[in-house]
Amino acid sequence: MQSAAQAYGATAINGLTPREAEAAALMKSANQLQAAKEQWSQDMGDVANALYFNRQLWILLTSAVADNENPLPVELRNNVGNLGTFVFKQTLDIEVEPQAEKLDELISINRELAAGLQGNA
Repeated sequence: MQSAAQAYGATAINGLTPREAEAAALMKSANQLQAAKEQWSQDMGDVANALYFNRQLWILLTSAVADNENPLPVELRNNVGNLGTFVFKQTLDIEVEPQAEKLDELISINRELAAGLQGNA
């Protein structure tokens, strides 16, 4: 969890709002997953690292929305929690039965959520 937290923290320190930092972290993860997909047959270590980073990021996101002090509307918090559950299941599925195309859903979720956080959705 430390690498995702460090990346999130480093982004936040650079003067971004929490929303911008979350979007940047999601895009970073999406880009790592995309690069891992493109290098699938050459380096499975990249796949493992990208999945690990993404999982840690989603642990942070789902933990944040599970906090009763979180100011987001309950419905939105539940939606992010449900997405997190899907991300965790999809990640496990990729680890059990590796297929490059399975990364597409994770990449898409991260990019769409990042776009929404940036107001581009």
